Amino acid sequence: MKQLVLDASPLIALFYGKDNYHEEAVIGFQQLYTNKTQLLTPIPIIFEVYKWLLNRAGVNLAQSTFDVMVESLYPIAIGEGFNIVRR
Repeated sequence: MKQLVLDASPLIALFYGKDNYHEEAVIGFQQLYTNKTQLLTPIPIIFEVYKWLLNRAGVNLAQSTFDVMVESLYPIAIGEGFNIVRR
């Protein structure tokens, strides 16, 4: 299975329709879904996206995005020495 570690920027572009790269993000994530790529996302990145959307787009979009991220992404914890701890 293919895996990809995500940062906040592509997630913000995907979920925030006013982002300059929104359309590209939608296309890119559709391709990742089609290729069944597992999207590894550090837990602090999920929190960063939530807070960014909360501050700029409001609680409704932030909460619905959080729900989608929890269901769709593969959250990972970062342990000491930057080891990935899978949950």
